[in-house]
Amino acid sequence: MFLTSMSLPSVPHAWMQVYTPVDEVAWGKLRALLAMSPEERQRPWAEHRELYHAAAG
Repeated sequence: MFLTSMSLPSVPHAWMQVYTPVDEVAWGKLRALLAMSPEERQRPWAEHRELYHAAAG
């Protein structure tokens, strides 16, 4: 991925990052990610949170 990062002068302390695939492999991974349901996309974060943050409660 190619990363473009910029501040947003009209909004204090705001910034934006845009990731652009640089080759067909990256495009394929992005397409697969975009084809996932919201539940599929959130599952890794939910599993991480349960595994590493549940004890901190």
